Amino acid sequence: MICKITVGRGFRGLVNYLFHGSKNESQDRGELICSNMAGSNPRELAHEFASFRQLRKSLGKAVFHSSISLRPEDRALSNEEFSEIAQAYLTRMGFEHCPFLVIRHHDTEHSHIHIVASRIKPDGSVVSDSNSFQRAECIMRDLETLYGLKPVAPSATADRKSKSRKEIQLNQKGTPTMKKELTDLIDQAIADSHDITDFIANLERLGILLCPHIQNGRVKGLIYKWRQAKMKASDLGKKYQWENLIQAVPYTDRDMIALNKRKRAEEKSSFTVALPEDVPPAYVREYRRMLLGDDYRKMLADLYGQELVDAKPKGKNLEIQLKQGKIIDAGESISVEDMEARVAAENMVKLAKAKGWNSIVISGSDDFIRHAMQEAIKSDMPVSPTDDKQRMLLEEAKAALAIAKRQNAQQEIREDQTGFELPKLNPLKIGEWTSYQDKKKKKDAEEAERLKKKKRYGW
Repeated sequence: MICKITVGRGFRGLVNYLFHGSKNESQDRGELICSNMAGSNPRELAHEFASFRQLRKSLGKAVFHSSISLRPEDRALSNEEFSEIAQAYLTRMGFEHCPFLVIRHHDTEHSHIHIVASRIKPDGSVVSDSNSFQRAECIMRDLETLYGLKPVAPSATADRKSKSRKEIQLNQKGTPTMKKELTDLIDQAIADSHDITDFIANLERLGILLCPHIQNGRVKGLIYKWRQAKMKASDLGKKYQWENLIQAVPYTDRDMIALNKRKRAEEKSSFTVALPEDVPPAYVREYRRMLLGDDYRKMLADLYGQELVDAKPKGKNLEIQLKQGKIIDAGESISVEDMEARVAAENMVKLAKAKGWNSIVISGSDDFIRHAMQEAIKSDMPVSPTDDKQRMLLEEAKAALAIAKRQNAQQEIREDQTGFELPKLNPLKIGEWTSYQDKKKKKDAEEAERLKKKKRYGW
């Protein structure tokens, strides 16, 4: 059996979807087979769940939702058996005293159930979601044995990540998913490679770019870029993560040269300045529409002057070629190709300011983020940090600019002071001036001559 878990906020929307679908297209989509609640329709059930939420108003995600699916080759289970499985599962997950309901769906080839429960117990305490995925896997393996079902390989040992609902639906229609196509191509590159350097080259021939995350000389993670999409190795499966990849493809010390080369190339092309996610869609559409107008190209010519080489459409984006590199303007985001971090930060923030953006989100290397934040502060453009690390970098950028501002002010004061007109010296007296050391030498010489005369003449 395959178990999936999500934790959310709203009971009513979820229960209504499980009973009737996303647009209420079916009155009997879901069959309620088990529950410890009094209600029988989404409205009544949501009202009961809401009464439990009052016991812990501060808890944001109070809804536990889990689906349990049979494999196509498994035997059919009755409603009673599914109910027993659901109750055993809830008890072992810690929901034995919580309100719950179990809904069975028959709209796919593989029979499955949905379990909805409140994380809030009658005494107001909360069911922990710590290690819930690992605990659920262990429970599924035990229940498979108990009910004579075919065991599913644990996720820790599976080469590929399990398919999502959308991927399953696409497979049923005979349409291969992007993840399936990508993993097939990576498998082909693995089979044809003698070492990691060969693997990187074979991926590039297949149109895939390997983006390694290297820290302290060690590979910490991999991202595969294909068809303008990025996929983490962990999203593809254990087989494609670094620890298992080097078991299939030999790794030598010289391979680190190729990995570092790919990292540097990726860093130069992964700088991005974008609008925050909460910007209304209407504004995003307007920024995209602006790319098509002649006025926008005139603005670019005024902004970059002789640095601008060309600006032409590329797909849905506008490709801006500068003498220092290339900028890709997607309307709501700006990225670069083959441009150094400091130069990229200056040009991208300048363009964001000219586009009329009120605030920006920055992504890329720490060096680029630091430069981009400094340029944004200089331009009075607010920056929206995405995490604690970026908040720290923003404070560092503000501090660095404050120090630079003080140093510039002090330098201006010194320049002003040295710019004062000094009193003119009398040219006749300049030659009579001597330093303190010269005066002391002259005085010492006169004293020595006096002592010499005194000794010779007795006075």
